[in-house]
Amino acid sequence: MALLQREISNDEANFYARHRFPADVIRQTVWLYFRFTLSFRDVEDLMAERGIDVSYESVRCWTRKFGQIFAHNLRKSRAAPTSRWYLYEMVVKIGGKRMFLWRAVDDEVEVLDTLGSGLIDQSQKMTVAAMQ
Repeated sequence: MALLQREISNDEANFYARHRFPADVIRQTVWLYFRFTLSFRDVEDLMAERGIDVSYESVRCWTRKFGQIFAHNLRKSRAAPTSRWYLYEMVVKIGGKRMFLWRAVDDEVEVLDTLGSGLIDQSQKMTVAAMQ
């Protein structure tokens, strides 16, 4: 079982107390969910491949309870974005409505931010038609 192995302090042991699974299993499932942006059922399947029977509902509860700490630590450990970045703009249909979607990406194709607009008005439709 290749889980995240490290020593657990007494404070952290109390943090994971009264859970059915060991702290290593909880840490691994929450880490998988936030690190790779998987669904709860995807994490459930990955843990089943490792021989650990965890329900997606347990994964959901653990991410709600412990997720803020993991997300904060992952953001801290993420490499700083490079000085050069690109802004990609595209038109997508969501619910039958045309909307703009912008993505900021750095040199290493790490997504920095994503922004979606509301409905496209008539002047924007003409601009989009001219681009096509």
